[in-house]
Amino acid sequence: MRKKVLITGAVGVIGTVLRKHLKEYELTLVDIKPIHSPNFYQLDLAKEYKRFKEILNGHDAVIHLAWNTEEDITSAVALPENKSMIKNVYKAALEVEPHPRVIMASSVHAAGVDWKKEPYCFIAREDYGKLPKKLLLIEIDSQNPDSPYGETKLWMEDISRKYAERGLKVICIRFGGINAADTSDVGVPSYDSIYLSHRDCTQFVRLCIEKDLPNFSIFYATSNNKYKVYDLSPAIEMLGYRPMDNT
Repeated sequence: MRKKVLITGAVGVIGTVLRKHLKEYELTLVDIKPIHSPNFYQLDLAKEYKRFKEILNGHDAVIHLAWNTEEDITSAVALPENKSMIKNVYKAALEVEPHPRVIMASSVHAAGVDWKKEPYCFIAREDYGKLPKKLLLIEIDSQNPDSPYGETKLWMEDISRKYAERGLKVICIRFGGINAADTSDVGVPSYDSIYLSHRDCTQFVRLCIEKDLPNFSIFYATSNNKYKVYDLSPAIEMLGYRPMDNT
């Protein structure tokens, strides 16, 4: 029997990638924006808790991607509805039986990089590879939000730990840069370090659905980029992640 997987924010970039490629699962799609697709439900996750809980019941996993994108890395404020959606996903997951696995979309911006300082100012230069490895790879326990957006993602991770202690299986993915065009050439030099291809993204999420993991796990998700600054070794060791692409 195919696993049932619910995706919130299914119309967004990552949601579109996953619903296109995770064909082996019975997908349920949720978004505030409408699309014509089987098993799609249009709802406001921040406000329609009861309806969301009814839809979630019976699923093996929920991938929470829904986000009001007016809160992003360039905005100066955090939006309360983003926290409300996170809380509603966890509340529903804890109340339905059996509990679904919860996969949360965090971000590398929860452990941001100051690209103007050494050693990161050397990104995309030939002498990058000469720098000590320990200065380059940001470990998974790093907490350095670079914006209100990053602060909300870090809050997400903190509340995720608490719900894992209450019995949920939770995986937080600190996603790198993924875009609709599936390219690292977006005109931003630092993007070479955080690029995540569509097929690497799909592989990563599939592993998070399938692998036997502790109640709480957190991973960086980027492709195997030449100029990567985030440590992929936990994902490689615990998930068996094998990125196929790089910049």
